[in-house]
Amino acid sequence: MAEAVHIRSGHYWLARTVETAPGSGTCVEKITDRRTSRGSTTFTLGDYAISVEWFHRVDTDAMGLSFSKHASPVSNPNPNEH
Repeated sequence: MAEAVHIRSGHYWLARTVETAPGSGTCVEKITDRRTSRGSTTFTLGDYAISVEWFHRVDTDAMGLSFSKHASPVSNPNPNEH
């Protein structure tokens, strides 16, 4: 997969951790299956999956101080579903 070309030099992403499932109270999940996927990432037994929400700069802000939530091309509305 090729990296998308960014208009503004110095482009970077902001991220924050989020709950693995609503009401779970944690952003970390220890993988207990031999092999499983969360979104487009494959995990194996003993791995830890960390739920992250990504943000990127809004192109219309000339100062580069505004960010919007990144809409992922891969969606997994129930990350605990195997």
